[in-house]
Amino acid sequence: MLRKKKFIIVFISVLIFTAFIKNIYVKADSNKENLIGTYMISVPVKVPTKTYVQKELVDYLKSEGIYVRSEKRNLFVKDYYYIANKYVEKIVYSRELSNDIDSVIFMVSELEKIAIEVDSGDYKNLVLGYLRSFNKDYYNGWFGAWSYIAGEVNQNFVKEVKEREKNKIGIKIDEFFAQFVQCSKYNVELHGQLNSEYIRDKQLMLKEPYDNTKSIDLIHMFASIDGIYLKTLPVNYFNKPETIGRNMQRDLTSWNGDLQTAVKEINKKYGANNLPKYDENTGKMKLIFSKNDLGDDIFCCSEEDILADIDAMNICKFFLDHDNNTISKSLNAYYGIVKNNKNIRYKTFIKTVIIDEEKPLKNKSDFERFENEVLIGLNLKKQNGVIVDNKSATSNVFLGYSIMRDDKFKIGIINGKEPEIKLGEMPHFNIREFVAKSFIEYVKENIS
Repeated sequence: MLRKKKFIIVFISVLIFTAFIKNIYVKADSNKENLIGTYMISVPVKVPTKTYVQKELVDYLKSEGIYVRSEKRNLFVKDYYYIANKYVEKIVYSRELSNDIDSVIFMVSELEKIAIEVDSGDYKNLVLGYLRSFNKDYYNGWFGAWSYIAGEVNQNFVKEVKEREKNKIGIKIDEFFAQFVQCSKYNVELHGQLNSEYIRDKQLMLKEPYDNTKSIDLIHMFASIDGIYLKTLPVNYFNKPETIGRNMQRDLTSWNGDLQTAVKEINKKYGANNLPKYDENTGKMKLIFSKNDLGDDIFCCSEEDILADIDAMNICKFFLDHDNNTISKSLNAYYGIVKNNKNIRYKTFIKTVIIDEEKPLKNKSDFERFENEVLIGLNLKKQNGVIVDNKSATSNVFLGYSIMRDDKFKIGIINGKEPEIKLGEMPHFNIREFVAKSFIEYVKENIS
């Protein structure tokens, strides 16, 4: 009986231990889903190799100054050879990569090394154009507007990176960044077919440095950075820089562009009379940027996009616009701060928005000035403390509001001289007000 009890106790212990081990391995496997590949750096090294020669050629080779050696094959036969140096690739560094910020910073720094060798004076634009181009929508999408507001992507640089890495062991730079794009959005025309090992059904998001429940659309962030960066060289198709101010341009490629997109999508799907009401319990506007509310893919304005926009503004205006800071250094500095203070992201964002105001306000708090910029970005303003339509800024030729207008957007040439710009109708005031209030409330909640 005692033996039987011991057996039962041991058996139960084994079951518990097995379950514990299994649980560990399940967790480990779930972590491995974020592993992308191993990046390896190698250098060519000389490896001496024996090259055997025919006995009849030994004297000739010696007469040409080639040092020929001999060795005994057996008691009766001697072989002749000389030493030739063969170059092989020796791995001097390898690193496992995942969708965390440290891996991204490392890969950006590797890309920067190539860009600096190609054009040290404009390497930032080379890198930013390269990174945004993985998503074909940011390559030349929206009637070529991305070239207009963020400059052309240097196709020769894309080819140069691919050529330098064609014989690389392990994952390549393009294979790494391609993981952060939806398959349907991947720019196969520019970057070519991916190795099947690195094709994913679902795009990877950058893991949020301090909150594991959130993530950031990485390529979206790089596209925004490319448009915000002070020395971006946009293509001016119309030769009319006054049609869209530089400050408005920087906002359009980031947070304001996504707010306008949300306005347009809400207008299509819900209209002006079916908007969510204030939350009865809190009295606050229901957020459209939360995964649990209306946001995500429904309005093409998910929190992953908003975080990408906010971080892009902060990275550019605080770090990248300084000539001495590389992109990788700017990323490292910014996320080093964010990791230790989650509220600083939104406080810094308010600062970056009001650094370049469309219409500066005097004797107002930073948040009031920020609120004013958000309203202007959706063609609104405050009058006697109430949000109203900014009717004076509804010009049909102002490109700054073109994203949120309806689809009647046309560009033509009149008599081969001047461009004809016909923009659609401005969305209803109620929709623009709703999106503006939602975004302002979202930022306000995250700084408290």
